[in-house]
Amino acid sequence: MGNRVAVLDVGSHSTRLLVADIGPEYRMVTLRKELIPTRMAEGLSMARTISWAAIERTSEAMQKLLRVAHEDGVTRVFCFATAAVRDAENRDDVIVRISHETGQLLDVLSDADEAGVGYFGIDGTGARGIIDIGGGSTEIALGSEDMPSAVASMPLGTVRALDKFPLGNELPDQLTMEAMGQWLERVMRDQTPGMAAKAKALSPMRWHGMGGTITTLAAVDQSLATYKSDRVQGYVLTRPKVDALFTRLSVLTVAQRKTVIGLSPERADIILGGLMILRTFMEMFGISVVQASEKDNLDGYLRMKLMNEAAHHRENQEGHHD
Repeated sequence: MGNRVAVLDVGSHSTRLLVADIGPEYRMVTLRKELIPTRMAEGLSMARTISWAAIERTSEAMQKLLRVAHEDGVTRVFCFATAAVRDAENRDDVIVRISHETGQLLDVLSDADEAGVGYFGIDGTGARGIIDIGGGSTEIALGSEDMPSAVASMPLGTVRALDKFPLGNELPDQLTMEAMGQWLERVMRDQTPGMAAKAKALSPMRWHGMGGTITTLAAVDQSLATYKSDRVQGYVLTRPKVDALFTRLSVLTVAQRKTVIGLSPERADIILGGLMILRTFMEMFGISVVQASEKDNLDGYLRMKLMNEAAHHRENQEGHHD
């Protein structure tokens, strides 16, 4: 097995790359993480299909990231896709076209698998949980062992929220914001039956927040003009901090948000949807603190693949000895 591998995540908001070296006992050392915003889920909640323009943007981004990976000397590439491809009525067309243009076959994760790979992505022991806010869906997983004991994948995401409740480029309309908040609460309650109680039963537990919304909020709260992974990893977002960020950003136009230090311009229009998902989650689950996590479903997917390979290798060896 070659020891330098790449993973591509074809997401609803962006296409992302992880390059890692695999050491003894399948240990991972991250060498590079990059993303290109592609908005694959744009218009999906209304049209129920992914547009050809979005497929083309994603294909071009994948080809660019694959070139980067091969320049880094990777020997294998894994590719997976999440909510946008999973939910699209033209998913088969998307898979065929991307495979034809990039040479990569997409592993389309089920909603439960998507929640599981996020959980695998975090390091740690003891009671822990993750919330992974994406463009097309939001995953929650919790447990105290290597495998999560409860998972949920909700059709709530930053791009999907903006599709459903367009806020425009001027000051956000309060009625639209309230309608978005009610929708988030209703869907979250329907999609996570009993999970808040399971989380309370595991407490004290540590919650990790994944995805661009949460890492961006950590950067904005620290006014990071240049994104610094070591400053974002483990950064504590308390409920008062999250409320203060919402109050600050919700009174700005999209153009004004683009000038906020720490907030990348391509997230300026969707950050409020992500913030509202996080606030709703913390309120419903009674959570006072979420730690930002640089490790996420890219790390978790690779870890899951390596765990499966290790198990397969052991089975083969045992078969030889029989």
